[in-house]
Amino acid sequence: MLAVVQLLALVLAYWAFRLITKKRLRDLKIRWSLVAVLVGLTPAAYYFFGWLEKNVFGEIYTGHADMAMLTGAMFTAFFTPALFIAALFQYLRERKRRKS
Repeated sequence: MLAVVQLLALVLAYWAFRLITKKRLRDLKIRWSLVAVLVGLTPAAYYFFGWLEKNVFGEIYTGHADMAMLTGAMFTAFFTPALFIAALFQYLRERKRRKS
């Protein structure tokens, strides 16, 4: 259910962006390879915040911190390499497009 709410929030944010700027995302000069790298680092940040919550802040409910660390570690192992490879290919395409 939370994923559906997050997806709806993302769609509403995109709609508001289009309404305000009158531009589509493909019309903007965005380095999509950089976006893919940043999204690929998200699970590592999730793990890091779980570690902070458990070891630095001394969270009383450690189950939340443990789940954040487990989820971050799992997605870092399975999700991040695919995004880094996609970012590399996108970077090469962007570089080729800039040269021509």
